[in-house]
Amino acid sequence: MKKTLSIILAVFIVFSLSGCFGSRITTVKIDSVNQVAEVATKCSVKIKTVYYNGFVPTGEVSVGSGAVFCQETNKYYIITNNHVVNASSAQDKKYYVIDSYGNEYQASLYKNSKDDDLAVLTIRSSDVSEKMADLNVLEISTVNPAINTVVFALTCPGGVINSLTIGQVLEYKTVDVEEQSSDIKYAVITHSAKIKNGSSGGMLIDSNMKIVGVNFAGASDESGTFVEAYAVPAVNVYAYVRDILESE
Repeated sequence: MKKTLSIILAVFIVFSLSGCFGSRITTVKIDSVNQVAEVATKCSVKIKTVYYNGFVPTGEVSVGSGAVFCQETNKYYIITNNHVVNASSAQDKKYYVIDSYGNEYQASLYKNSKDDDLAVLTIRSSDVSEKMADLNVLEISTVNPAINTVVFALTCPGGVINSLTIGQVLEYKTVDVEEQSSDIKYAVITHSAKIKNGSSGGMLIDSNMKIVGVNFAGASDESGTFVEAYAVPAVNVYAYVRDILESE
């Protein structure tokens, strides 16, 4: 069966999708799912990139996902994909982070890498405090999940905050991204937790509440049916943000 790889980044002006997406793996007990949802939704965020022509918005808005992984005295750090923030583009743009309460914060680009398809945004802690948001921070695992590990994809498909799907690590392999939105050369996590447009940059977590990957793409067959998803592995994510974590 032919698989078509597609970058899971959608551009929306009006958000119209709703609800969660099903999963082919249902082996996790419902209380475990509830626990994951309760903890993880407070660090999962929606990322909105607004494009400008000078000081005038063009009306183009790209939407993706992200996760809070570090908090310092004066700022929060959010991990996402490089292609979500389109950091390599010369277009004028502003970044916004929206939490699970609907609070919106203007963000700054801290760093980005096309080779890893990763980027880090920051928001000021003072902005979060003023809006009474209750943001949590999830630890990034220093080891990759084993094959058959049950994982959860917590993302914002179509701009809908905190869609939770359940799956399993299938294998590690090198993926050819046809759209050339990233140049990842190392083996990535292949898993069965369903993701959709807007899920890019969203976290993949295990039952220990650790981030074990950052989702960046998915594959469908010729009929458009979801087949599998891909995530940047924990080891690579941790290496990318090590400078931030070790400066705490």
